[in-house]
Amino acid sequence: MRVLVLNAKRTHGLKKADGKPYEMYELTVALPLRPVTQGNYNMEGFGYDVASLPLDSAAFQKFAPALTQPRILELIKEPMIMFGELKDTVIGFNEPK
Repeated sequence: MRVLVLNAKRTHGLKKADGKPYEMYELTVALPLRPVTQGNYNMEGFGYDVASLPLDSAAFQKFAPALTQPRILELIKEPMIMFGELKDTVIGFNEPK
């Protein structure tokens, strides 16, 4: 998956409900805006929209030298169980040719 990557981030803290620690990793990417028509909902526009992808914690530091500014990267994804669901998770990237 070749996309414009904006950032890689780690969110951590304590859950409000029970005070247990949590940690989440995600990648924010820019995708071309596409029109949507679903029943009473319609959306159209120009340019890019942002989307978040789950990021494997082991891959987080790999993005540090690559993301001094937004750039196009070829993402490597793998299915992983996160919060009880199977999700395609980013595990790394390749430089586009």
